[in-house]
Amino acid sequence: MLFQAFPSFANEPEFFIKSAETDNEIKAPRRSDYGDDLFVRDEGQEYLIQTDELEYWYRKKIIHTADLDNDGLTEVIVEVNDGGGHGKIKYFIISKRGENFYSVNESNDFMGCCLKVLSGNILSVFKYDSGIGVTSQVQEISLFDFQNGNLNLLSTSQNEALIPALSEINSYEIDQNIGSKFITGYYDGDTEIDKLVCNYWRRWGSVKCEVHSSIYGVVKTNYGCKRVGILATKTRGMVDLVCNRFNKLTFDGNVYYNQE
Repeated sequence: MLFQAFPSFANEPEFFIKSAETDNEIKAPRRSDYGDDLFVRDEGQEYLIQTDELEYWYRKKIIHTADLDNDGLTEVIVEVNDGGGHGKIKYFIISKRGENFYSVNESNDFMGCCLKVLSGNILSVFKYDSGIGVTSQVQEISLFDFQNGNLNLLSTSQNEALIPALSEINSYEIDQNIGSKFITGYYDGDTEIDKLVCNYWRRWGSVKCEVHSSIYGVVKTNYGCKRVGILATKTRGMVDLVCNRFNKLTFDGNVYYNQE
């Protein structure tokens, strides 16, 4: 007698997104009349994959497929956001656990941006504080794995690196009743005092700054930053600035722009 080994599920399921914006002519059952729905096609049947938490998030995108727990079946990682300007991104892992059986795995720690799958199927998520009124500059990298149907937080590391500044203004330092702060120095190469003036941007907990130069007048940055600092270097006669931890702003003869 001959025996041939087959995986537990011979056909890999196919995951796909149906969007209320692009597929509104499709009369498929939906949980809501807005946003995206996640479906899987398995053995010719379509299934809606949904939880209350997954339903909340407006836009959904499948960003990665891999057998994360080495059980012979492919998991999918879905990236979601709430459709607003808050910059909040969350991830869900969808895993087939049996016939017509799909688990949805998520965590409040499994949020941030720029998810990467590292060697050994370790998941890396870059996390930062964002949202209305947030002045924090904390950056973290969290590592996860997915084993036996469970999403596990392995570690969290905090970033302590930044480009050093000669002097700086942080949004958390500004008295919100006053709404602005300034520091002075010689920023444009002559012997007259110049000012870096920063105004608090209440919505995002940031500052928008401009240099009041004795030569060039008011030079705007046009960026919202949690931190703006004066650097030792100059471009076209004006001091360079640092925005947040690492973004270097240089003078183009008119305004400051981000080198990146």
